[in-house]
Amino acid sequence: MSTSQQRPFPQYRPEIRIEASQAAPFRIDFKEMAWWFIVPEVGDHVRWASYDPPKEGDEPWRLSETVSLAAQRPAVIHGRSCVEVEVENQYFDQDGKIHEREEDRHVKVWGHLAENAVEWIAVESLRPDGTRELTTFLDEGFHDDWDSSPRLIEDRGCLRPQTNGSFARQADAPEVMGAGVFDVQIGQQRFTCMRVFEIEKEATVRDVMVEAYITQAGRTVLFRRYNSSRWAKKDAPPHNWGEEMTWEEDLPHTDRIVIDGVTYVHYYDNLTDAACGIVN
Repeated sequence: MSTSQQRPFPQYRPEIRIEASQAAPFRIDFKEMAWWFIVPEVGDHVRWASYDPPKEGDEPWRLSETVSLAAQRPAVIHGRSCVEVEVENQYFDQDGKIHEREEDRHVKVWGHLAENAVEWIAVESLRPDGTRELTTFLDEGFHDDWDSSPRLIEDRGCLRPQTNGSFARQADAPEVMGAGVFDVQIGQQRFTCMRVFEIEKEATVRDVMVEAYITQAGRTVLFRRYNSSRWAKKDAPPHNWGEEMTWEEDLPHTDRIVIDGVTYVHYYDNLTDAACGIVN
């Protein structure tokens, strides 16, 4: 899948409107490799775009990256059957022009569709100096970054809205949980989706949270990443991105969600090709 053949996503994020739906609740068979939106079955393919929020005023959300994935062929790694997925990235500057990033990037991933979960088997990365690195499920720490995800997602009422607008989880809530059915309009496209949250079991001010909107067919159209206040920050300045501020201060104009007393700050959005009406 050559990048020259990719149909571009819009430079600015389309308008997004999300409203509670009157549709009946439903379960999802979630076959995607979370949160890369590809199903590890030969022939599946998907593209998505990342949009970064403005830091000042009412400026639009800007396109920062597009990713194309294609599940190309069956494979076996350390005796585990899986599917090889090729990955291509394009990065964009503030003017919407393509540019190169001098950092590691993932060029292939391998996944397995198990009966009850979707498993990551291996990841191949390419360094700026041309070195390739392969890590697999046998490597120490692999599952810290590439953990499996459940296939069955449903709303069991584990996330309860509070009168002050925050949420509270039940003690036995899973990390990935459904939380209501919503009508999601992205530009001219409209979808009925389950809202899905992924939250660490013992969340702290140094964790991240995912809010995703997934159709009844099990395909993600909108992914929203949130940071708690001190994710990737040091306790004393300068933190490792060189700024002396929490995420609330860093992104003053984006939304907040409070769950179990932890505030999460809206960091970026991913839209899949279906969300933008792009035909493969």
